[in-house]
This record gives sequence, C-alpha cells and structure tokens, in this order.
Amino acid sequence: MYLREENYSTAIKEARNDLDKIKISGYYGGMDKTHIYFEYYKNTKRKESIVISHGFCENLLKYTELITYFYNKGYSVYALEHRGMARSTHLGKDESQVHVDSFDHYVYDLKRFVDDIVKKEAQGEKLHLYAHSLGGLIGTRYIQMYPEDFEKVILCSPFFGINMDLPDKFIKICSRVLIQVGQSKNYTLIHKKYDKFPEFDEMHTNSRARYEFNKEIHAQSSQYRMLGGSYKWIYECIMASEQVFKKENLEKIEADVLLITCGQDTMVDTSVHKKFANLIFNCRTFEIPESKHEPFFETDDIIAKFYRMVFDFLDK
Repeated sequence: MYLREENYSTAIKEARNDLDKIKISGYYGGMDKTHIYFEYYKNTKRKESIVISHGFCENLLKYTELITYFYNKGYSVYALEHRGMARSTHLGKDESQVHVDSFDHYVYDLKRFVDDIVKKEAQGEKLHLYAHSLGGLIGTRYIQMYPEDFEKVILCSPFFGINMDLPDKFIKICSRVLIQVGQSKNYTLIHKKYDKFPEFDEMHTNSRARYEFNKEIHAQSSQYRMLGGSYKWIYECIMASEQVFKKENLEKIEADVLLITCGQDTMVDTSVHKKFANLIFNCRTFEIPESKHEPFFETDDIIAKFYRMVFDFLDK
C-alpha cells in the first residue's frame, strides 16, 4: 500500500503524475487582499472529505504521498498553502521569511476555504481535518472558533509550544519588545534567510529518500525555499498557543481528535501535548517514539505505524 524507500524517487513521481491528472487548483482571496493557493482531488468512491493544513515553511508538493493515500482510501482531499508560504502571497521581508500580522488571519483564510470551496464541492459530505505542526495550531484554533465544521481532526505534532531551552513567556516578552521598536519583520534569533537546503541530519525525518524528494522540490522554485519566521510571526504563534489552552476555548471543541506525538521531535514542545489531550473529553493520543517531527515523511516502518493509526481513527 505504501511507497517504499528503495524505489521512492520513481514511485513518488508516478504518484505526482497520477494526482496531476485529477487535480483542480487555483487561488482565492484571503484576508487583507492576499492570494491563497489551493488544490483539491474529488473522489466518487466515498462520501467523506478531508482538508489538509500543512506545517511551517511547507508546500503541498511535499504532501504528494499523504494526498495519494487519503485519495486511495476513498476520500476527497482539499488543501491550501497558508499565507506567506509557497505559492500563496508572501508577506515577509524577503521571499524565504514567514510573516503574519495576526494569527487569526491563518484561521480566517482556512474558514473561507472551507466555506467557499470545500463545502460547495463536498455537498453535505462529512468533513475531517488533517493538521500538521503549525497547521495543527491553526487547525486547533479553527475547531475552537468554528466547532461545527469538522467531525474528526488529526493533529500531527501540533505546534503548541517551541522546543527551546528558553520558556515561551520569555520569548514572547522579547519578541513584543522588538516588535515595538520596529523589528517586527526581522528574523528571530534561531532563524535566518534561506541560503541552502538543510543537511540531512538537520531535517525532521530519518528517511533519506523522502529527504531527497523534499530537496528536489526546493530546487524547483524560490517560492518553496523558506526557512525562518519573523519576530511578529513567533509572537503571534505564542499568543495563539495561549488561546488554545484557555478553558473557555477548550470547552468549545466538539470534533473527535487524534493527537500524534513524536518521541524524537526537536521542533515543537511535546510536553504540552498530553496536557491538551487531558483537557478535552474526546481526544485519543498516539506516540511514535522513534519518529522525528514528520511521521508522514519518515522511514517505511514508521510510516506504516502512522497510517495504521490514522486510518483506524478515521474508519471508526
């Protein structure tokens, strides 16, 4: 069922070609006159649809394998590229920087996508959400603000906190001060302008084959060469994370949630995942001890575990 690493380069190109034959894509208007790229894949085998909310500095080409598996399982698949990333309007000081004026803009963009495109095409089908990392934070705020839209939600390595020695509160205070003195669009101390694709051991996968595929994507266009965020971006993310854990917002979540945590994650603070799961009544948790931050982009054995859990959750 799953692509194998030994012939991954050939297999992923074939999968991409197959998807391109059925892909419908375009742009819609996001908040503040931005142009948000989207694509979808209609499936007549089943009356359910899934929406993808991707992670920090990502693009939908990287999700070729994930989209293929969802489609082969009978789901219609809908996805967008968040503002400031890939083919959507870039908002940073240069093309490789992620910047946002308000975190809620991410949520409103997604809401407009769901209302104006997904629901019109799905025509009453059950809707589910797959949300990874930054996309998981966006997705969580979405289901708190619009709890009626999704029946099941998969939060994969959600970005509820930064994996750093410094506490989020300290980073928030420093970022706020720097924003106030006009450095809103400067790179954070841990980020920089894109100069080259990161080395294998710096990336969030143990799969050399999938790493090489991602590297090839970055070589295609400067739109995909993104590496870091601004002080305003990190400040808005921390503020959004604080909103996630407010009691009145946690109580608004109606969807069934699967929260996936990776034991080798160096990107996000995984210690708060269990806290979140314990604070809502309808959350299942699954940990993959040997996985880095991206279990959907990992070695073959990890991917098999990951998708077994995902489809078991969706099928019940």
